[in-house]
Amino acid sequence: MLAVRWVAWDELKRLCTVVVAGRPGSNAVRREAGVKPLDMVPVGISSSEIRARLLAGRSIRYRVPYAVERFIGQQRLYQDALGTTKGGTSSRKETR
Repeated sequence: MLAVRWVAWDELKRLCTVVVAGRPGSNAVRREAGVKPLDMVPVGISSSEIRARLLAGRSIRYRVPYAVERFIGQQRLYQDALGTTKGGTSSRKETR
């Protein structure tokens, strides 16, 4: 079931379609207006775990696609309160 704690949840659903993905062992996502379940194989990691790993300076390598890891690093997402980036992203080189 979708556990929402966002202040402006109803407004968010009014402005866009919220897409949610399940995780192994979780209950089915509750269907409601403005929420669309993503049809995919469940992934055993949460966004909270990704943020926690990065803030603790731990790697997210192999837990997210490289493009996502790179985007997080380029956009300097999930920095600590002092605004400094912890060493959670890897130094993998892009291959094409």
